[in-house]
Amino acid sequence: MTVQFRKSIPFAKLLKDTSNYETTPGQNLGDYGFQKLSKLWALNLQIPDKCLIDAVIGGITDENIARTVRSVHHTDANTLYAYLNTMGNMPNKTYTPNTSHFVGDCRKPRLECTKCNKLGHTQDDGSDEEFTNTSPDLKEEASNVSLNLLPTKSRQ
Repeated sequence: MTVQFRKSIPFAKLLKDTSNYETTPGQNLGDYGFQKLSKLWALNLQIPDKCLIDAVIGGITDENIARTVRSVHHTDANTLYAYLNTMGNMPNKTYTPNTSHFVGDCRKPRLECTKCNKLGHTQDDGSDEEFTNTSPDLKEEASNVSLNLLPTKSRQ
């Protein structure tokens, strides 16, 4: 009787939920792997293990962890799940490469140029972009050097 009255989930919704399911900060990777594989198997499609593995790894939002998991070259989805169980939890914060702190903990203000829209400098005063954070003496010296490099009629 339960089979007769069982409420079915629309395939489109199930497919969308499966493809959009990704890791979240602090989530246990073993739990993520179990949930993702369960969603993939619930599609009732014959998906090769190679594609299952790629789908699970593709949902890992931290690229360093995803690279580590991919480098092991799993033979099937069960070995991938067993490996994810040994990895622990996802980090709670995103680490900024080439620095010693997390993005959310950064004390420096986020500077954005109003002229070129690049980060790291401001262009409010209208001076040359590369000299925004330089002293006036260096700006004058640099402009003198650049003037000396211009071709003159006698050099042509």
